[in-house]
Amino acid sequence: ILPCQNPDFIGHGNAVRVLSESLKSGRLPNAWLLSGPKGTGKATLCYRFARSILAGKNAKNLHIPQSHPTFAKIAGNSHSDLMVLEITEGKNIKIDQVRKINDFLRLTSSETDYRIVIIDSADDLNNNAANAILKLLEEPPDNAMFLLISHSPGKLLPTIRSRCRKLEVQQPGKSESEEILKLVIADISPDEAEKLTILSNNSTGVAINLYQQNGLDLYQNI
Repeated sequence: ILPCQNPDFIGHGNAVRVLSESLKSGRLPNAWLLSGPKGTGKATLCYRFARSILAGKNAKNLHIPQSHPTFAKIAGNSHSDLMVLEITEGKNIKIDQVRKINDFLRLTSSETDYRIVIIDSADDLNNNAANAILKLLEEPPDNAMFLLISHSPGKLLPTIRSRCRKLEVQQPGKSESEEILKLVIADISPDEAEKLTILSNNSTGVAINLYQQNGLDLYQNI
């Protein structure tokens, strides 16, 4: 299941608390940097936060039900106030993709009070694209928010890091990882969930990939 379509989120209590408190206060930073190991749920958390903001003033927490119109639009990549920047070809996010953000932010928010840009991941920005993002972060338009995902924040430009509110998403515990796997993979057995959690070092994203690529069979053969 894609992060933008995932209605569930388990664990990461501190990260959820920080984002929820920011949402309730109404004082939202223009840029967030969510960092942590790959496969820990950073993108899923970003989409939950974006949904809550774009759902309107009545949203007071990070849970927006699947029945809500905002959920459906974001899941279908059709919300006019959300833009997602990710690799479309090659190995990097390129400057031409970043230039489209300028056009996006020039438009008046059509459905909500905000325009949100998710960058998944900021590690994939090439040099020119990273410098262009930095310029946007230096002078962000009103009611614009950037959500940057990073697996290795130390590799980002220090000036990009300094202009974002930092939020570290920790690796989930063993029991949380197993619970997530049972939720995402309906027919997985407790034994399979435990083995995948151990093999992936509690990274649910890696565990799901292992399961989909018959990693347990390969491990058993070895």
